[in-house]
Amino acid sequence: MSNSTRRGALQSWDNALEALGQAFKLYSDSTVALFGHFDGEGRSTPHADLPTEDALLHIDTRLARIEQLETELHSMRIAVQGLRNTSTKLSPITRLPPEILAYVISIGAEDDRLAMAAKEAETDDDSDSLDDDEGPPDPPHFPTLISHVCRRWRQIALETPMLWTRIDFHEGPPYDKAKEWLARSQDCNIEVLFDALDDSAGFIENEPMLAALEILQPHVARISRLFVRISYLDEMATIIALLTTGNQVLPLKALALLVDEADGDLMSNERVQAKAGTLKTMLEGVEELQICKVSIPWDQVSFRGLKILKLESLQQQESPTPQQLYAILAASPNLEIFDLEEVWLEDSFEATEMPPIVFPKLHSTKFSGLNRTSTQFAFQVISPPNLNQLRFDDIDISNQDGRSSNTGGRKWLSAFFAGIEPTSLRTLRIIQEDMTEPDFMAILSASQGLEEVHLGENEAVGPGLLEWLEGKTGDASSTCPNLKTLKLESCSAVNSRSVKNLVEARQAAGRPLQTLSVRYCNVEEDLKEWLQARVPNVTLEEDSDDSSMGDGDDLDDLDMVTTDGEGPPDLEMTDDEW
Repeated sequence: MSNSTRRGALQSWDNALEALGQAFKLYSDSTVALFGHFDGEGRSTPHADLPTEDALLHIDTRLARIEQLETELHSMRIAVQGLRNTSTKLSPITRLPPEILAYVISIGAEDDRLAMAAKEAETDDDSDSLDDDEGPPDPPHFPTLISHVCRRWRQIALETPMLWTRIDFHEGPPYDKAKEWLARSQDCNIEVLFDALDDSAGFIENEPMLAALEILQPHVARISRLFVRISYLDEMATIIALLTTGNQVLPLKALALLVDEADGDLMSNERVQAKAGTLKTMLEGVEELQICKVSIPWDQVSFRGLKILKLESLQQQESPTPQQLYAILAASPNLEIFDLEEVWLEDSFEATEMPPIVFPKLHSTKFSGLNRTSTQFAFQVISPPNLNQLRFDDIDISNQDGRSSNTGGRKWLSAFFAGIEPTSLRTLRIIQEDMTEPDFMAILSASQGLEEVHLGENEAVGPGLLEWLEGKTGDASSTCPNLKTLKLESCSAVNSRSVKNLVEARQAAGRPLQTLSVRYCNVEEDLKEWLQARVPNVTLEEDSDDSSMGDGDDLDDLDMVTTDGEGPPDLEMTDDEW
């Protein structure tokens, strides 16, 4: 019987199954007939042809064969069921047209990019933690994974240019992977990352950076997202100048300029001065802007609709003036993310000149390391009714004379939280030494929707505040009814009894914690076992933990690697090998 085709194989299988059914019926009839020669108690009627002992021995032998057949039949059924459930040939997704599968894969790639951005933001938020554990290595990028599923998916992935648009140079010279991804991206807009602080990129010396820029030169008209993190301002100026050769205007939607070792005015460099008009035009079209330790021509650029604005490590000479920053924000009504970190605005802010600006789409903001002028600007100008995430730490909420009181900065905080919808704020992180227990209670009371709270480096965070969070001292609606995650770090007044009481009280009230992290507080280590029996996710540390999950190779690094049989397989195989 032929089984050279799928239909022929199925027909053979059907015929065998039919024969098996007929054989089973014959077996069943024969078994019934067998009962007629033995009574129900195992005593046999006289038979001259076969003694009872021999008949029973015969049956025992056949029972062992029956058990063997049952095992084989069960194993075969499991195998066929597995074929039905897991075979890529029978999977419905294989019936999708290539263009539909390419679209689905593209959505996955965009989700992967957003997830990576969220992870970077989360890592940045935890950068001041005392925990030095770097955790597991990052997984390979989505395009790399998706192109290694099967031959068909690989072919579709290679023919989908938008999957290969994130160009970085982390693998170092001669940058073969970057060249390959540039070719695969065809005519799509690309995202380019220059990170001199990544040692593997080789940018410590000038030649590798120039080589990378030469590779990019034919593609500069496609750069829509540019991330540059460099050690010195002159290197930043070199990159900007070479990327705008011939006054080429990059179609930028996102720009990050980060200087690590020194700060200064980008326009002070002669090579950039010659590109002033080009740089101004590029900046005006940007929707996402991140600046660190470098000044750009704030007074010359008319930003049109920023969605993300992050300013970091800007002293007064690099920062925009309060008036310039206000003008930028006023022209950005669709702002979604706004961060000020170690930004010192000059002392020329008058609240009466700058009324609050309402940002209905602003969902995340961070204020860190601000002087008094920057703090006042942030909390008096920004009005985010639908804010979802807020972090502030080391801000100046004192009076003009430097003393901490219920006036000045605390009035700004009160007005700021009053402008947020009570159920909007979900995540709150406060690392602030001069906050008092009433300050914390007032802020938490105004934020009924809080699900995650981080508090740190404050002696006012102690038994009193945790007892208030239990809900015993007032209306339960004022004690964060939706709180699922609580993280306390470097709060010396927090002790084992207060933590235990909090967990028990919220469990009894039907509002149990799902995640509890207590680090470097006055809590005994033996409390951990008790907490783990009541809270699903628990972290309890008194000293830094040197343990880690181990180092591993980034699978993305294998994309252009060939092997000689040792180690991991070659992920960049030829089409014939696939």
